[in-house]
Amino acid sequence: MHYAIRCPYCGSQNIKNWEQERAYVPYTYDWDEERITPEFSCLNCSEIFGCMADNTDSLPQSHYVAFHFSVGQKSKQMKTIYFEKADSYTDLEIAIPYKDVAKKARIPLTEWQDIKDDLFNQLFILSWQTDYEERNESEGNYWEMVLGFDDRHSYEVKGVNAYPVLYERLLELINPYLEELGFEKESISNNK
Repeated sequence: MHYAIRCPYCGSQNIKNWEQERAYVPYTYDWDEERITPEFSCLNCSEIFGCMADNTDSLPQSHYVAFHFSVGQKSKQMKTIYFEKADSYTDLEIAIPYKDVAKKARIPLTEWQDIKDDLFNQLFILSWQTDYEERNESEGNYWEMVLGFDDRHSYEVKGVNAYPVLYERLLELINPYLEELGFEKESISNNK
C-alpha cells in the first residue's frame, strides 16, 4: 500500500521523526521489558505515533497473528473478514453469517507480512481510538476490528457511523481480498 505517512489522529502529512533526545520519553508499550518509543510526531496536532525499538522482535507487530474485521448493520447482515497466521501460510475467511455464506483461501506469509506492515506502519492502527461513535447513534453502520497477538492479548477498535481518519485506507487494504473471493467492495457509503 505504501502511502505518504499521515497522522492517525488528524490526517495531516505535516509530520517529523520523533526526537528521542527529549528529557521525557513516553512509550506506547513495554513488551518483554523492552521500551518501545514513538516514531513520529505530528506538527499539526502534536500527537505522537508509530513504534520503534532497538530489537524489532520487541515490536507489537512481531507478535501479531490474527486480524478480524466486521462491517454492516448490526441488526442485519454483517460482512466479516478474518486472517489468521499459521506456520507457513495465512488463512483467509470471508463470511456473511446470516446468509450462511463463507469463502476461504490461503495467502502466502509474504503477503501476510505486507498486511502487517500496512496496518502497523502505514495505518498506525495501535494509535487509533478504541471507540468511534456519532453522538446519540446506536443504530446504523457498525464496524469492528480486532487484532490478535501470540500472547492471547487482543486490541479492539469499533464504531457506529463514525470512522478513524485512516479508515478509507483500511478499506483499500481489505477490498482486494473481498473482490478476490467474489464479495462486493466496502466503502463508508455502502452502509449509510
